[in-house]
Amino acid sequence: MKQKHSEQKRNCKTGYLNSFLILLITSIVSSLGGLSFQGIESLIATVLPIMIIFPSLNDLMGNFAIIFSSKFTTWLYEGKIREHYAFDNSNMKKLLKEIAFAGFQFSTIISLFGIVIAGVNELKFNIILALKVFVICTIVVQIMIIFLFLLITIVGMILFNKNKSPDDVLIPLSTSVADFLTMIYTTAFVLLLFK
Repeated sequence: MKQKHSEQKRNCKTGYLNSFLILLITSIVSSLGGLSFQGIESLIATVLPIMIIFPSLNDLMGNFAIIFSSKFTTWLYEGKIREHYAFDNSNMKKLLKEIAFAGFQFSTIISLFGIVIAGVNELKFNIILALKVFVICTIVVQIMIIFLFLLITIVGMILFNKNKSPDDVLIPLSTSVADFLTMIYTTAFVLLLFK
């Protein structure tokens, strides 16, 4: 009885330590994304719609990461995913299509919102600026959706095949990577289209 209790205590401590390490790593990864804005703050500030839409864009990608992760781990435990990397799974393919379509809809709404708010604020409308903002928003969202799909399925299957719980890792990992890469891709496209 004492041995069982001490083993449970040891497993609990290991679980807390693993969770702490994962949160620490993901916090560092998330905060590194801010470095991508270093040196181009003045350029970003001149593109008012990007400044307006960026928090919504970042939040959207975090939400998609949570949806992918939670659905994926649920289907793993239910036995609905048996493929090696889950790319051929019908549930995952359907989810990817649905999220890609939702991503296009939300990125359109977010970019229009940013363009309208910026237009009202600056009392002018520029069709070229509007198109660039729309392109940045939709391309960043679609790239991130594909990347999150790959990251979650590969890491999730590796953890599951090693008898480790993907739940403990996938949501914090995918959301922090989503934060980091959304900043990187947005910065890259702003530099490409506005510099």
